Amino acid sequence: MPAEASLSRMLASFYWQLAGRIWQDIPLDENGKPTEFTRYTEYFLQKTPRFQGPISPILKEMAVATYVEAVHRGREPRAYLRMTSRRISALARRCKSTHGMANEKISSWMLDRHSIRWKIDKDSECSLLQLVEALAMDNNRSLVNYLLNTIIEANGHPDTGEEAVLSALREFGDIHLRPNPGAGLVERLADRLEAVGDVLKIWAGRLLKQPRIAFLDVTRELKILPRMVPAPVFLMASIVLALLSVIQGLDGLNGLDEVVLTAVVTVALLYAVDVLSYIVHVERDGWGDGAEAKAFQDHHDFPDEAGRWTVGRSISSTAPVVIPLLLVLLVSKPHFSVAIGGAVALMGLLFLTQTHGRAHVADQDLAAWIKILQKYHVILPKAPHEHHHDTLKGSYGVFNGWSNRLMNAIGYREFYTSIRMKCGGDSPIWERQLAARADEHNKMTELAVQEHS
Repeated sequence: MPAEASLSRMLASFYWQLAGRIWQDIPLDENGKPTEFTRYTEYFLQKTPRFQGPISPILKEMAVATYVEAVHRGREPRAYLRMTSRRISALARRCKSTHGMANEKISSWMLDRHSIRWKIDKDSECSLLQLVEALAMDNNRSLVNYLLNTIIEANGHPDTGEEAVLSALREFGDIHLRPNPGAGLVERLADRLEAVGDVLKIWAGRLLKQPRIAFLDVTRELKILPRMVPAPVFLMASIVLALLSVIQGLDGLNGLDEVVLTAVVTVALLYAVDVLSYIVHVERDGWGDGAEAKAFQDHHDFPDEAGRWTVGRSISSTAPVVIPLLLVLLVSKPHFSVAIGGAVALMGLLFLTQTHGRAHVADQDLAAWIKILQKYHVILPKAPHEHHHDTLKGSYGVFNGWSNRLMNAIGYREFYTSIRMKCGGDSPIWERQLAARADEHNKMTELAVQEHS
């Protein structure tokens, strides 16, 4: 890792990427713990090689602490993580470490345990964080061991080990990485532009030596961009595009037969949305080991979490797909029935995760109008989805459940699984989940028999 690619910049990248990977409005659980956020952060770290290694546990602790602080301050977590990223970028500009500096200063740190910062010149200072990165942050275990041995020798205590470094890093993160709400727009923009410039320098170097990794870096950053858009902006854009499409289609309505045709097309397209949800649900439940796929599969083990998804969080997950389709619908100027029916269906798709989530909410916590919509199958009723969770078989439609009967009858799940297996794919994840459930059931049965005897 180049000397100028300091740990501060790595941390800035970590916070920025994590903010783009998680959903907004992830709440604390019923015990006031950040269980869901912590789990998502672990998935992200497991699937992002750059952030793996000795520093990974500290990154998780720092991220969780930042998230809890955001919740307690009433701030939107993703925005708060991005503010932290900008704060760290500003630190990186003021403090650039080198290997030589780390070798020279690390012993003096251990001789004075209460001092974790040193003056570099009259205008700058360097933290332990930057000193540690020079030896440790290429995830090379031998360099980490060298760092720890240096600390042990300087301190004179053989029990000083990795925890001493991790403790100091925690202290630094707690004190120095909190975002500064008072920073102005110009300062925040300067921080972000500087960080982007650093990333571009790294990409430029990798394009020749590691073009594949450079390409993955670019695509990763592009994937983050939609998650950075606030949910209200997504919602307003979707409503405007849908209304324009409906207004465009209304010009073709001149009689009752056109109205009937439009109603039929709308119902057909709503049915198609549920078919799409069925297909995507089978794919996500059965395969994929990325952070987002794992988080999706979690809803079998943590079904209550789906019921806590806010409208904003749901829109942020579907709008990047819905808005381009609404734009195509508007620009293509299709038949009036498709223009109107398509706009209605796509707005339904926008709230797809909400219709799914309402099926996980207890009746006493549901609004009366939601219960009515569920009762008449306008949105997903509870019963078929509960059956899906109980058996992990069939009933994968999560918009309104209309397609369940047909897709179950034709054996779509089994057909798709066989195709994937014939193409050399892995067995579906639900097989392992069912096996785990069977093992748990057997253990409970054996325990009950032992207690009875």
